[in-house]
Amino acid sequence: MSVQNVQTATLTLTGGVQIPQLGLGVWQTPRGVTSDAVQAALRLGYRHIDTARIYGNEEDVGRGVRESKVPRDADGKARAIGVSNILVPHLRELLTHAKVAPMVNQLEMTPFLQRRDTVELCRQHAIALEAYSPLTRGERLTDARVVAIARRVGRTPAQVLLRWGVQQGFVVLPKSTRAARIEENAQLFDFTLDAAALRELDALEENLVTGWDPAGQR
Repeated sequence: MSVQNVQTATLTLTGGVQIPQLGLGVWQTPRGVTSDAVQAALRLGYRHIDTARIYGNEEDVGRGVRESKVPRDADGKARAIGVSNILVPHLRELLTHAKVAPMVNQLEMTPFLQRRDTVELCRQHAIALEAYSPLTRGERLTDARVVAIARRVGRTPAQVLLRWGVQQGFVVLPKSTRAARIEENAQLFDFTLDAAALRELDALEENLVTGWDPAGQR
């Protein structure tokens, strides 16, 4: 994969829509700091903010976008549709009945939770995958195996986990309210993980769910 910066690293969805491969997650980000986090991300080149009404901070996200002065030329219409937390059984049912297949499926995914069967089905149907909570909510940032890889490549454990997702072809959505961490998370496109590192990370699968499990296991 060629070295790309945070603005030019994109995936092409069905229909030709470009989606940035790195986004800022704002799930449960407190009101009052969300706007600052969004502005910090946009200044660094992020052009993808993962938000939802249920998060309760859409107003702050909007304020951050407006105050950033980043020009927007969208006409208010959805350019792509997607789903979240859909695993193989429901995805098969959806694909059987839907007139338009989803372009994106958003799931919690990390080297410790790889959802391989769902990933494979999505790829068969050209559905892009977004990985939320790609840093395991901090639960595995000190894992000795991840730390060892990080030392070998001269990066942080967080960057290693995020780069794994990038090299899997996922959109990654790390969450942070700290400008320094938002910047660290953006430094993903000037290095690659070699085949040995990828094999080591792929071997970390343990079905670690840190949030809500759509499979009903947590």
